[in-house]
Amino acid sequence: ACLAGLQPRGPAFVGRAAELARAHAWLAAALTASQQAASSRASAADGVSAMATAEAPAAAPHRRAAALVIRGPAGIGKTRFARRLAADARAGGWHVVQIAADGADRAFGVVTDLVDDLVALAPAALETVGTHARAVLAALTASAGPAQALPGPLTRHQVIGAVRRLLLATAPGQPVLLLADDLHAADDGSRETLLQLAAAGPPLALLLTCRPEAGTALAREIERLRRAGQAELIELGPLPDGEIEQLVAQVAGRPLD
Repeated sequence: ACLAGLQPRGPAFVGRAAELARAHAWLAAALTASQQAASSRASAADGVSAMATAEAPAAAPHRRAAALVIRGPAGIGKTRFARRLAADARAGGWHVVQIAADGADRAFGVVTDLVDDLVALAPAALETVGTHARAVLAALTASAGPAQALPGPLTRHQVIGAVRRLLLATAPGQPVLLLADDLHAADDGSRETLLQLAAAGPPLALLLTCRPEAGTALAREIERLRRAGQAELIELGPLPDGEIEQLVAQVAGRPLD
């Protein structure tokens, strides 16, 4: 896994207008939820009295799916679609982190690589996550040390909380969008950690890509999140013929005869 640039490489993005509209609507709702959460935290920090809070009308929570899953077969354009959306998100004020899920041979391999890259890019963030979270991160990778030892075994719940703290600490005051590409290739611990981060809510949102592998644990977990309202799913199919011709013409550098 690695943090990578988000500018699409190759020809300009073609087609997918309906899917992009849905994705942009999700992104806008996620940003609104993050802004509402920030406003609530600011009000609490300002010392609003319990009596005043009780007398004021309660604000309706802005419900949204915290994860957007882009699913489709190999070669269909999931990565390019996700990078296009991530670039739009960054232009709209999100702090975007991108990882490739290629650590299936190690327990928490993808998450460990993510922590290594975040620490390399923003080492000062480790000083703000708290003593316990740093101990959890140091149990994953030496790059997060030195830290005191955990009093017991490392648990997935601890990893989820510590990784969330580190992600948010790399961009104080900004909503964070984590793009995890090829989630189907991740190890079990990393996959479950990333999906559980979706339940944590703003200011963290997840953009995930994966293949449609029916009957797998990943498929079941995505469906559970979707039914709970914590994930939205966009299925990518083949481009229409006209858009394929447009894409080929861009690659060729000239109109097709």
